[in-house]
Amino acid sequence: MPTESNLRPTKELLDALVTALTDLLWTTDNGAVKAFDRVELFDLMDLEEAFQQLIMNQNRVALIIYDRERFDEERTGAQMIIRRTHELSIVFTDRVIGNRQQALLGGPDNPGLLVLKDLVLPAVTGAILTNPKGQAGSPISGEPMLITKDKKMPGRLAYLLEVEAQGGWLKADLGRSPIF
Repeated sequence: MPTESNLRPTKELLDALVTALTDLLWTTDNGAVKAFDRVELFDLMDLEEAFQQLIMNQNRVALIIYDRERFDEERTGAQMIIRRTHELSIVFTDRVIGNRQQALLGGPDNPGLLVLKDLVLPAVTGAILTNPKGQAGSPISGEPMLITKDKKMPGRLAYLLEVEAQGGWLKADLGRSPIF
């Protein structure tokens, strides 16, 4: 019997996250504006380039960095089930450079990282892709971080949010003889 797949393409998950973050709005006294001017995908191998994008860009930016997948095995009799979990990082910045307090807490013209974090958390929690073959997001940890190019520059405060997206499985029939 062939292996049964209930996996959705990884790119669909990443595209759904880009759409969710692109659609986020920050509500101000003057109405709602986009929370992020740019949302981009990077893989872990391009981390240095991703951080350069954060430093160089003057606007609010969110980077979704694909890290890896984890597979958990479960066996029941002659059947093996493999469950998939994607591990990603979302790094985002406000537009403030050089004033860490305003970058973190916000000001009259910027939301600040804490407000942006509070907008991002619901967008990456729960159903990211619906059934069939759904994927559910779960924040794992988050922390502010300072990104600098060199010591002469003031650097830029960013927020690093680690997220897992669980969903999908593979089922394989191992036959009558146990395989261990």
